[in-house]
Amino acid sequence: MRYIQMLGLCDMKYLFLSIAVTICGCASNTIENIDFKEWYPIGYEGFLESINLSSGSNVENCGFHDLMTEEGKKSVEYGYKCARQNANAGKPFKFGTVRLPIDSFAFEILIGTADSEYWLVVYDVMIDGDAPQQWAKKCNSIKFSRKNQDYEGKRCGEINSEVWP
Repeated sequence: MRYIQMLGLCDMKYLFLSIAVTICGCASNTIENIDFKEWYPIGYEGFLESINLSSGSNVENCGFHDLMTEEGKKSVEYGYKCARQNANAGKPFKFGTVRLPIDSFAFEILIGTADSEYWLVVYDVMIDGDAPQQWAKKCNSIKFSRKNQDYEGKRCGEINSEVWP
C-alpha cells in the first residue's frame, strides 16, 4: 500500500512538472520572440519601397506571409497577432500576405504609422502578370476580428494609387 502511495506521489510530481514545462514552453512562444524575415521584393518594382516609405524606418516587422506555402500558413497567425498588438499600442508596424484566390495573386498589406494612421493596400495581378490592379485606403483606425485573422479599416478614404507613396 505504501508503495502505491509513493507511486501516486511521484505521478503527481511528474504531472506538475509536465504542466510547468508546458506553461514555460507556451510563454516563450510570444510575438516578441519570433524573428520575422525581412521582406523580399514583392508585387511590382517599387512596391516594397512604397511599403517601407509608408511605414517609416522604426517599424515593427510583423512579417510577409506567403499563404500558398505551409510556412506562411503557420506564421500568419503570429503576424496577425503582432499587427493587432502594435496597433492597440499605437506603434508603427507592417504586415502582409499573398494568396492565390482563383486566377490571380492578391497581395494584402496593412501598415500602421507612427501617427496612428493605417494604410490598407491591395495589389492584384493575374498569374501571367496581366491586368494589375491596386487599391489603397488611408484609415484613422483599424478593427481586428476576434473570430478570425481579419481586419477592417474605419473612417477610411480611398487614395489614388499614383498618390500612394
